[in-house]
Amino acid sequence: MVLVLCIGDMHVPHRATDLPPKFKKLLVPGKIQHVLCTGDLCVKEAYDYLRGLCPNPGNVHVVQGVYDEMGGAHGGVAFPETKTVRVGAFTIGLIHGHQIVPWGDVDQLASVQRKMNADVLVVGHRAGFASHKIEDR
Repeated sequence: MVLVLCIGDMHVPHRATDLPPKFKKLLVPGKIQHVLCTGDLCVKEAYDYLRGLCPNPGNVHVVQGVYDEMGGAHGGVAFPETKTVRVGAFTIGLIHGHQIVPWGDVDQLASVQRKMNADVLVVGHRAGFASHKIEDR
């Protein structure tokens, strides 16, 4: 079994001092094979933390958020706006979500998903969780 962590908009330490303790307790280093992050890590330490969760740091995939001050978050190189990742039989697209106007618009998200040729599109930026099945994907 492959364990994939989808996370984003951590905003640590700007809006929270840390991840919630009960959630953080679940994040056991070495058990998660892939980390897919929709950005807004804000600081290099948050990126380093995610890299420490994966046995293969190359399986930590992050896209640029609004508050990522990447002049430093991972060696001074900006994260990409979007990224496509293959995990098992699935092609997964990552985007922060601030680029979608209006935010969270399902039709606009479907358009991005088609352009990325993704089976699954993981989007952040908005509070809460939603899941949509679009065109049998």
